Amino acid sequence: YPDDPYDRYWYPSDAMDGVISVARDNMSFIQGFQDIPGKALVNAITPASSIATNLTVPT
Repeated sequence: YPDDPYDRYWYPSDAMDGVISVARDNMSFIQGFQDIPGKALVNAITPASSIATNLTVPT
């Protein structure tokens, strides 16, 4: 992402070990990451259905 000041690689992950469920309003997991560019999170997932979307973030 051009907005990433650290020029990191952002890629999909198939890793499912250690996945936890969080509520929509629980965004505390973001605190563990350094300066995530907003555009990376906006485009992080594409729902397969408008009924339910799950975002899984390994801890």
